[in-house]
Amino acid sequence: MGVRLPRWLGSADDLPQGMFVHVVSEHIAGVAATVYIACPSCGTKRTLTRDHKIKDGKVTPALACANKACSFLDYVELESWGVPV
Repeated sequence: MGVRLPRWLGSADDLPQGMFVHVVSEHIAGVAATVYIACPSCGTKRTLTRDHKIKDGKVTPALACANKACSFLDYVELESWGVPV
């Protein structure tokens, strides 16, 4: 089934529980993109790793919370993933 996460348009520092933000930054070596997710269960922030793939907003494999005390483990869908901001 999975969990749908709405896009946050603010700073990754202020990311609310159960949302994601896509941050693109320019570096000397090129452009880097990072997806930050705040766990829907506890709010712990994490980034997607190279092991995670996003296709049409659906993240695979299932996402586990970075907080070892939290039991969240589910497939997530990033709402408005393909929509430019």
